[in-house]
Amino acid sequence: ATLTISVNPVNLTVGTYTGTVDVTSTNILRFAVSLTVAPVTASLTFTAAQNGTFPPSQSLVIGASSPGALVLVDDATPLPNWLTLGGFFGLGTAPVTIPFTVNQRGLAPGTYTAYVGFQSCAGVCFGTLPDSWTVEVTLNVTAPPVTSSSSSLQFNAIQGGASPVAQTLVVGSSTPGVALTTSTSLPGWLSLNNWHGGTTPATIPVTVNLNGLLPGTYTSAVTFSTVNNGVVTVNITLVVTAPGLTVNTSQLQFQYLTGSATPSP
Repeated sequence: ATLTISVNPVNLTVGTYTGTVDVTSTNILRFAVSLTVAPVTASLTFTAAQNGTFPPSQSLVIGASSPGALVLVDDATPLPNWLTLGGFFGLGTAPVTIPFTVNQRGLAPGTYTAYVGFQSCAGVCFGTLPDSWTVEVTLNVTAPPVTSSSSSLQFNAIQGGASPVAQTLVVGSSTPGVALTTSTSLPGWLSLNNWHGGTTPATIPVTVNLNGLLPGTYTSAVTFSTVNNGVVTVNITLVVTAPGLTVNTSQLQFQYLTGSATPSP
């Protein structure tokens, strides 16, 4: 049988913690466990959009109290899958430049943290090593941005006249095929022409209805969102003007009584 022992350093102060794990079978097996929490001596922060392009690598130069001493990665805590040390394979000579590289592909939006320990020694590298460092690496994964072909649409119409022609929005994201919805409650004069959701990029018709509207300016905002919290808002404006007065000049009629004054034009 394989026994896996893990530790959780969250909220622990700097220091060394010890404990035992007893396994009972026909005999009692006791395993001693030691956890050393070292102070953070450096920190790196990366920010990347989910499934977007990788952020640039960042490098740290690890020195030692003795130039030329060996620098080793403390392998007590394995690196998470999203973090690598570039071309550094766990052993080098001080001072050594170590590239930190992250890969956010497949990670949900959120904040990820890892701690990488380094130690150095000169001569015999056993027991407690004289120099040690802990590097805190933070990766902030953001939702991929959602884009719209227009940030606003305007319709112009005359009261009682025909509704203006539909306009089209194309809503996309840096990662095609992401589920897209809208939770906006639309006013009665505005419609997305029975569009209730889809995947990016989505072509969405926007129409307006003049029925019952008085002259004036009507506004609304439609928000589209993806399942990974990407959001874009489009402002819609409808301007309804009063119908103008019209004069029919194809026929004019005057009334005149004999002997009376000439009628005015």
